Amino acid sequence: MKITKITTCLIIIGVFCLISSCTQTPTTAPIIITSHTSTPTQTPSSPFTDTITPTLSSTNTPELPNPTAAIEATISSAVFPVGPGGADVIPHQIVRTNNDYLYIFTSQQSSKTLRVYRTSLPGLPNTTSDFAPPIELNESSEPISVDALYDGGQMIHVLINTQAGEVKDYPFDTVTNTFLPSITLAENGGTVSSGLYIGTCGISGMVDTNGVLHILYWTSNDHILYGAYTYNSAANTLVPNTDFLQVDADGNANHPVLAISPRDGSMTTAWVSQTSDPAQILARTYNHAAGTWSDIEPVSTAPVWVSSDNGINIDQGPSLLIDQAGTKHLTYIEQIDYSVGDYGRIHYVMNNGSGWVDQGLNAFSHDPVLAINSADRIYIIGHGHPLNPTCKSMNEICTIQKNETWASPTSFAFPPSGFSFDSSPSVKWSIVGFNRPNVIEFIFFMTPYDNSTVYYGRLP
Repeated sequence: MKITKITTCLIIIGVFCLISSCTQTPTTAPIIITSHTSTPTQTPSSPFTDTITPTLSSTNTPELPNPTAAIEATISSAVFPVGPGGADVIPHQIVRTNNDYLYIFTSQQSSKTLRVYRTSLPGLPNTTSDFAPPIELNESSEPISVDALYDGGQMIHVLINTQAGEVKDYPFDTVTNTFLPSITLAENGGTVSSGLYIGTCGISGMVDTNGVLHILYWTSNDHILYGAYTYNSAANTLVPNTDFLQVDADGNANHPVLAISPRDGSMTTAWVSQTSDPAQILARTYNHAAGTWSDIEPVSTAPVWVSSDNGINIDQGPSLLIDQAGTKHLTYIEQIDYSVGDYGRIHYVMNNGSGWVDQGLNAFSHDPVLAINSADRIYIIGHGHPLNPTCKSMNEICTIQKNETWASPTSFAFPPSGFSFDSSPSVKWSIVGFNRPNVIEFIFFMTPYDNSTVYYGRLP
């Protein structure tokens, strides 16, 4: 996703000419075809006038969020542009509040502006006009990553790490729809020297059921640090629950991701480790009941794709979530396979308590993200690839559903002519305030990379 990098696929987007290569052979056999498709509308004069409606629909009766949303008889899928902005695979930039408003928090390449998009009315949006004009905040330095941590009530903590090395929390009040003054958590965050830095994931967090903010960030000396805070709303301060703890052992670590289990509140952290060649995905878990950290565990069994071309590993996740039973789910992409001349095979790794089990899928992408609904139905969302059995264009957004086995990729949305969804999705997921859990909601972006447009997508 994002900007493709290695050998074979020349993509020309406006003034960009970016090299991509993506090829490997399938490693899994069983394939189930889903029925989810979409068709593009006519080419718009502006990307903001385009509404693309996928054909999939569902007759599932939705669960209510807390506590007021009306029940629709039918929830349909949807996709349409929202406005300027971008998305990334590790952070969760989309939040549905307990009064059923939808919020999107986003930044852009080479911009100091944070934007907040909010639906004008409660309920599911279907067109660009369902969103109010964005709320904007001008930062002192360009954000690299943006993550939105919802406390389940009034506040959303907007975490950023910047090109100035700052790690900040901007508390956002959903009653007044305003940012409160920022809280600086650290000044040793990692930075990127290349021009195209978006996709260099550097921060991840989540609020637990006790209201504690758990934060993981990438440092300037390539370590991963963890901290926990309690928010004092009266003073607008974060009170540390612990000193920052280094969760990696040997450095050369980046792309941190954090997830909390809905089952027992345990917290799992994972990251890309480049201490060995090939690179690995490593993880460790904190058991709150015991107050102890596990040993560092290898997650990946295949060579993990890494590149310092345009930022750091910008086509890589990992994406991590934990289901209601406590099973951990993770995706990453594999390094180049020289027998086919490309990289990007999607790997799905699961740990139900018996250790990590890595499975290579018959699908390729960049920045694939995991999504889950209240029925524990798992999807992978990402752009297409020429080596896929279906959904072969890197310009389109695809979905892959897990049943007994993983299905073939299914087309979800095509961009307007002259644009591309060579993108990184961000999904709605948390253990606090996971409202309308029966509906998968996500965002992704449309090129050009230095002036991207954020899109909203929905799967019933």
